[in-house]
Amino acid sequence: MPELSILSAFAVGLLGGVYCVGMCGGIVTALSFATPNAKPDIGMLLGYNVGRVSSYVPPAR
Repeated sequence: MPELSILSAFAVGLLGGVYCVGMCGGIVTALSFATPNAKPDIGMLLGYNVGRVSSYVPPAR
């Protein structure tokens, strides 16, 4: 039975990684191309990542 839970955890991690590459990777790529110069706008990328991380954090009780 432990083998089944390890296999399930591996499958969930693999599918979660595919979702992250598709969703977060596309958004970051679009934000990087939105800047006119070769250097990405650090403020825009920082704002994106702060919003992304804070959406995963549960509210304080």
